[in-house]
Amino acid sequence: MWVGRWSGPTSLDEVRRNGIARLRSDGAQHVRTKRVVLADSAAVQFTYSRPAIRGLGWAPGGSNETIEFRLFAHDQVFQVGVSGWRHVPTHALASVKRTFRTFAPSGTRIVKRPDDGFSIGVPAAWNEDPESARSVRALWTAMAPTRPTPAWVYVFKKTRSTVPAEVAAARLNIERYGGTDFTQSAATVAGRDGLRLDFLFPNRDSNATVPMAHDVEFFVPNGRDVLILAVGQNTPQPGFVEQVVASLRVRELALP
Repeated sequence: MWVGRWSGPTSLDEVRRNGIARLRSDGAQHVRTKRVVLADSAAVQFTYSRPAIRGLGWAPGGSNETIEFRLFAHDQVFQVGVSGWRHVPTHALASVKRTFRTFAPSGTRIVKRPDDGFSIGVPAAWNEDPESARSVRALWTAMAPTRPTPAWVYVFKKTRSTVPAEVAAARLNIERYGGTDFTQSAATVAGRDGLRLDFLFPNRDSNATVPMAHDVEFFVPNGRDVLILAVGQNTPQPGFVEQVVASLRVRELALP
């Protein structure tokens, strides 16, 4: 059994279309869907199978069956699923239907990335977005669940560099794509002396509510590398940037 949560789709029809496409691209077979009710909410049930992995001594022949549910709640998509060899166990499916509930996330969630040398706190309702991180070569990113996204956080790492060099490079790149109104200042982040760069940047989201986003980037030394914490908001909320920055913890990575 597993549970997942993400944001993006705005209707159950979109959830169904995206789910079918992704499952088929991942090799799922005999994908079937139907509308159901789960946790007092309208949901889409996906039923599909995958071939058993050959060569595993504990895996019987044939294929495994998966039944999963995806539903909207609290501005997000929740997913819960269960699998079984050949067929999903009846008792496991009944348990999901009987016990699964959703509630609005609250508080702060601490994300730990020991291999990347940092941990950070973001609102518990936010979702991590690996695809967005990969698209901009970031270590990690998280965003508010509503659309258009009102706020976001990225963490980058530049290897074998210095804070002044990365600030200069960032400013040139930001200006190239329309960034304006720069303010640079000293900043202490995670107990380390770094630099802060405030600026406005064109909001390229077609659903954005404002033409320019308010962005702040913090440049933090870490051994021979530089960590960059980027916090963006469509409409700045007092104290939010400072709250995120205060949660950042940086671990000194071993030098190669």
